[in-house]
This record gives sequence, C-alpha cells and structure tokens, in this order.
Amino acid sequence: MPLMANLASVFDLVHIHANNCLQAAALHGGYHLQPILELTYLRKDRNQGQQIPAELPHPLDILNIPQNPTISINDYIH
Repeated sequence: MPLMANLASVFDLVHIHANNCLQAAALHGGYHLQPILELTYLRKDRNQGQQIPAELPHPLDILNIPQNPTISINDYIH
C-alpha cells in the first residue's frame, strides 16, 4: 500500500481496466478479485480537475484475450 499512497500523492487515477488474461482467483468480502488490473494515471499538475463520471467499460477498452469472457469491475467501483 505504500506504493499506491505514493502514486496517489503525485498522480490521479483516471482509468481502470480488468485484464481478462486470467480468471478471477480469490474471493474476498463476497467479491471475486481480478489478479491483473491495468491502471492509467495522470500527473496531478496536468489534470484540469474535470470530474467525469466513469463509463466502464470505456468504449475504447478492448479484450486482452478475445476468446475469454469480459470481466466487469462496475461492482467494485463506488
């Protein structure tokens, strides 16, 4: 968690995508956790402060492995 805290001090998380190369592996708090997530960060000094509601999956998201099912992370986003 120190790594994530350090990232959050300088960068804003602007997008998250579940990589579907592996199936969800663990059950935690009633949720299946995806082992691989792709995170996109933007430097805070470059962020114009826009608060755009998340649209997940984003129209530009593509499946990493086309023959594997899509993994939705909408249930994890509050």
